[in-house]
Amino acid sequence: MRRYNTVKCRCHLCRAASAEYGHLYREANPDKVAEVHRSYDRKHREQRCEANRRYRELNGEKIAERSRAYHVGHLAEFATRQRCRKARKLGAEGTHTAADTRAQYDRQKGRCYWCGAKVAWRKKHVDHVIPLFLGGGNGPENIVVSCSHCNLSKGAKHPMDFAGVLV
Repeated sequence: MRRYNTVKCRCHLCRAASAEYGHLYREANPDKVAEVHRSYDRKHREQRCEANRRYRELNGEKIAERSRAYHVGHLAEFATRQRCRKARKLGAEGTHTAADTRAQYDRQKGRCYWCGAKVAWRKKHVDHVIPLFLGGGNGPENIVVSCSHCNLSKGAKHPMDFAGVLV
């Protein structure tokens, strides 16, 4: 294939051919390309650090807000993955997502399923009505939002046994 980028032509055909050549070269020589990148990074480390520092100074609050929003969303996803992993280890059927948990929270209008107390989204516990230990599923039909006191008190009790304790 002919290298068009040596001509310095700016027409769209030559630029496309040059881009294709570069793509093929990078694909054929990944080690050389990686070494060039490492060399550039070593040579320009201080400049990149300085540019990043200036950006953080100018945009600190924006970065912090983006980070908070990212982590709040991902904490719910992480907790859901952990619950699903535990359920798989116990051999429970079904799975639920963070969206299922949010939908259940909205259906319960932010109240504990067991005692009716107001529960903040960040303070909520996701409880299995029929505990996994007693053969309950892990699907959205078996999860409810509860306050920490009720969830920790209920533990692996059957819901009827726990409801008798509440009365």
